Amino acid sequence: MPDSPVNEVQFGLAHESYNFQNFTLTISGIESITLQSFDFDRTAELEPNFGKGGEIVSYGIKNFKSTCKATILMEELETFAKLASAWGGDLTKVPPFPINAVATPEGRTPMKFGISMVRVQKFSFGMKQGDSKTEVPIEFFALAAPVITFA
Repeated sequence: MPDSPVNEVQFGLAHESYNFQNFTLTISGIESITLQSFDFDRTAELEPNFGKGGEIVSYGIKNFKSTCKATILMEELETFAKLASAWGGDLTKVPPFPINAVATPEGRTPMKFGISMVRVQKFSFGMKQGDSKTEVPIEFFALAAPVITFA
């Protein structure tokens, strides 16, 4: 018998995916309302230890690096510029602050992501004739380890 939506719901298989429509981002206590994209990267630099015959017998973790990227619209940059006003309006001079994200798909456990201390590493924007909106990509450097939970 072919699967139908009713059968899927009865067996608890119909769940909403973790996607951008159920995702919110909070930067330094300010919820982003014009979020266009979000990316997170975590890298561990592994260093192998070699035994006899040149075989890897173990490894160590040399360094960790975490970065986040968010793209907002120019209209929201005003809010973050006010946050940076005490530092001359330069977002890269703002002291470390938290960044948090939550994805809450229907029928699934909410995914919570947080980094207690990040700094703005880079931001940029450009405008050209015919643009209906101006996107502002912001890169954050993580000064603390990320915490990801499903609860």
